[in-house]
This record gives sequence, structure tokens and C-alpha cells, in this order.
Amino acid sequence: MSEMFGNFFRVMGEVIERFEGHEANRLGDGSLIYFGYPRAQEDAAVRAVLAATALVNEIRERVVDPEGNAVGVRVGIASGMVVVDHANERSVFGDTPNIAARLQGLAGVGEIVIAESTKALIRDVVEIEPLGPHALKG
Repeated sequence: MSEMFGNFFRVMGEVIERFEGHEANRLGDGSLIYFGYPRAQEDAAVRAVLAATALVNEIRERVVDPEGNAVGVRVGIASGMVVVDHANERSVFGDTPNIAARLQGLAGVGEIVIAESTKALIRDVVEIEPLGPHALKG
């Protein structure tokens, strides 16, 4: 398991770096990734979606569990204002990280679920499939 998680986070790190994201927090097999921080990026939402797509594909192709089965990921993405505590980047304030976490919970293995706030920023660049309305906890 240690080898699998090491490989998983290595591949994830490569993908996030390629799209200029910033890993802010890791808890178990989950991770909070920022785009547009610490340096603002006008195309942060597009980068997040492209990184998520690459992550889903590369994890599936390059990471296997101890039995040799492909590993899958689920991704939730939300865009919006977030306040980051520079003394502790894991401390963030705002609805956006919470919405992203709830959306990740809606995603199936190998799926990326995005918020309406992100959809508005990427609709001309990425093809999306509506899932319909969902009530999110909290």
C-alpha cells in the first residue's frame, strides 16, 4: 500500500506541477489543490479542469493497487473567492473548498464534477455534460 500511495502522490504531483497548481493539504488519499494561488492566473479554472482530466487518466494508466488493479480517482472542482492564511496554507476560509469537497463526493470513480461557478469560466474551452441539480450538504 505504501508503494501504491507513493506512486499515486508522485503522479499527482507531476500533473499538478505541469498545470501550475499548488497542493495545499493532503489528508489520507485526498488532497486540496489550489489554482490561481500563490500567483493569480486568469485561466485558473481551465487549468484546474485540464489538470483534473490529466490526473484521472494518468492515475488510471500509471498507478496500480497491490493486486495489480488500476486505481481510480474522483474530483470535485469549484471556483470562487477564497481567503488563505499565509501562516498556514491549510487554513482557508470561504465556501469554495467546501463546495469542491461536496462535489467530489458526488463524483464516481474516474469522474470530475464541477460547480456552476467553474462551468461559467470554462464553457467555451471544455466539453461538459450536465448532471442536473443536486442539493449539497451544508
